Amino acid sequence: MTADADLLNQLTVDDYARIAFSISPEGFGEGGVYSGPLESAPDAKPWHGNYLNPDDREVAARARLLSVPVGKVFVRWARSDTMNSWTNAAGGAWWVTDNMANRIVGQTVQRFGKRGDTSIVAREHAQVKHSWSDMGTVVVCRTTRPIKVLFGVGRPVPGLEGERDALQVVILTTVASPKNSFKGPRDPENRYRFIGDQFFTKLWHGSSSAFTDWWEGSQIVDRRRVAQRIAQRGR
Repeated sequence: MTADADLLNQLTVDDYARIAFSISPEGFGEGGVYSGPLESAPDAKPWHGNYLNPDDREVAARARLLSVPVGKVFVRWARSDTMNSWTNAAGGAWWVTDNMANRIVGQTVQRFGKRGDTSIVAREHAQVKHSWSDMGTVVVCRTTRPIKVLFGVGRPVPGLEGERDALQVVILTTVASPKNSFKGPRDPENRYRFIGDQFFTKLWHGSSSAFTDWWEGSQIVDRRRVAQRIAQRGR
């Protein structure tokens, strides 16, 4: 594994703080994920105290770093202007699991038909303002190396419909500098380098409307579940 890709396995929750918990100099911003309980969980970590928004409601789940193996599929809805480059589409931090993508497609078909635009339901699940992204492009990637990512329950954004307990995944496919400084540009000429191609391979990249057809045809979740059952029987 290259030094850049290995960086993901060395990061701490503190490294994800600005993005995952919407930390800014002014305090807490909109969106992000809940840090989770501080004292109620037996294995709670001290850092939760730094990221507990006083306006947060109680949630049972803690945001946590988890290792994912080779072959795990993640999906990201990105801006329409990233249609010309899968690396641009994959350059953002917010992703969903294949199970969540499956739910988004299923609800899209149910509400809008086989050619429905998945961005509508994806926006509700991910709680993304229109001003943040039009979510017109979708990129699907599979891990080629084990990586550590952050899982958490998304905070609701005022004015948006949708779920309030949707699972969100934060993957740092872009680093701020060679030393991964999140507090300032130590190397302005080399900031925001895309490193996702070191642990991701592209499975699909296209419009949020075309995604419905492709996802249903790919049967990624069904095939994964079958493979898991076969593996369990072989133990």
